[in-house]
Amino acid sequence: MPLSDVQRLTAAFNVLKLNGTYDAFIRRHMQAMQTATPAGSSRNAAHRGPVFLPWHRACLLELQAALQNVDPAIESLPYWAWQDEVGLNGGDPRRSRLWTADYIGTDDDSTRGNRVLIGPFANW
Repeated sequence: MPLSDVQRLTAAFNVLKLNGTYDAFIRRHMQAMQTATPAGSSRNAAHRGPVFLPWHRACLLELQAALQNVDPAIESLPYWAWQDEVGLNGGDPRRSRLWTADYIGTDDDSTRGNRVLIGPFANW
């Protein structure tokens, strides 16, 4: 994915964070995780059952649509082929370019709770 596309995507995510849309997705996911389905079981509305894949796919489609509402040039959510990254980085996925300031970001300080401190999501 060209860096310009990454920058468009991260900028759109930052808009969704600022306007509350991203946090609404997070709240809905958390609520689904706390809803036993069926009642009293270890399953919940989003996990540990047959709805896992379709539930998450629907959420990703909604997230993609929200990003496209911010920037129509975003064609789709990118796919991270993590298995390819491992091969490129000496077997250490932590060295992936995904975790650099140009992409998701990095913290470089384990004493600060592994929060992203450098990159486009540093202010979250």
